[in-house]
Amino acid sequence: MNHPSYSCLASKIKTSIIWIVVILLQTYTLFSPLQTYAEENSLHPLDGHINTISWEVERQYDTNFEPLDSQQPIEIKPENTYRLTIDYELPAQTLNTNKTQCLYTLPSQFQINTQRTGPIKSGNIEVGTYTIDTNGNITLTYNDNLITENETKTIYGSLNFELNGSEIQLSQETETVPFTDTIKHQLTKPNTNPDPETGTLYVQKEGEKINETTAQYTINIQAYENTQPITILDTLKEGKASYDQTSFTIKKTMKPSKLRLPSKTTPFNYNCPPLKRTKHTRLPTKF
Repeated sequence: MNHPSYSCLASKIKTSIIWIVVILLQTYTLFSPLQTYAEENSLHPLDGHINTISWEVERQYDTNFEPLDSQQPIEIKPENTYRLTIDYELPAQTLNTNKTQCLYTLPSQFQINTQRTGPIKSGNIEVGTYTIDTNGNITLTYNDNLITENETKTIYGSLNFELNGSEIQLSQETETVPFTDTIKHQLTKPNTNPDPETGTLYVQKEGEKINETTAQYTINIQAYENTQPITILDTLKEGKASYDQTSFTIKKTMKPSKLRLPSKTTPFNYNCPPLKRTKHTRLPTKF
């Protein structure tokens, strides 16, 4: 009497299992491509592979980059251009056909204004391209040859990019900026009161003998940074020589002006106003 009931129940259980299997198969079919796509586009973090980050600066009125010592505080000026070079190494099997890109995010102090791209190099060979977005994310995409080489070899690579000083924003006068867990550089805001004695000035005296009684010389003063007021003191050797007061002129950015001295025989003492960087003051004199 109970057999039909058991048979009906078994049939319903069988039908339920079939539907569960169908649903699971549909779910796998629906999401499996997304998982495969995600795997193919996974980004490998570059942070742990960076060996060094070096700096260069092109000052406002210069045309060449000069290296900066990253072991010393780096002064960030909005009018300057900075070049950063990132050197790294990728151990064998870091990359594969499902992982062709690396990702590095710049510290929060870097406020990138516009997206930029450039080459990735291994030695002198271009092996891919990088893109920096306005969030400071650097995406490195490698070509097939390098990915194949990385299956068995460690890859040494580098990339460099330029940015304006205005794209580095510091909230404190001096900040220690972490590029990785082990690479930290100290960045500072511009020094508004530079000390002229710390190498911000170039001073040179040059001249010639005109005749047996007269010599003429020029004091050249060049400021590498903005300065405080400067006192220029020039003293003649002991003897009968005296300054020719009418010969004194000051030339600042090629605009001469007459300089008056209180006496021909007193030491030449001139209080120069603050100089701007790359400006020259020329003091032609006769005695």
